[in-house]
Amino acid sequence: MIRNRVATSIGIRWRNQRNRHTKVFIDFKEGSKRAHSLMTDYWQNLQNSSISAMARKKKSVAKLKKIFQDQEIKVFFENFLLCLKIGDILNTNIGGLKR
Repeated sequence: MIRNRVATSIGIRWRNQRNRHTKVFIDFKEGSKRAHSLMTDYWQNLQNSSISAMARKKKSVAKLKKIFQDQEIKVFFENFLLCLKIGDILNTNIGGLKR
């Protein structure tokens, strides 16, 4: 009986965390869309063998600058990082320290 309550409690916490985590893509939709688009362009520039390595580097650096300068992308990533605290969801010890 106690085991079932604990499992249910953990399941509810996990679902609540999961909902909060996917919500970041809704709440910060524009930032996430722009981040995805710019990061895709960045990756394609790096993989483009039809241009010189110097040109690839120049284009990639320009994309990174756009990503770092975009305030909506910055806010999206700040909130996205809050969702990556997996130890909180799993209630685990990390490095011997209780989270």
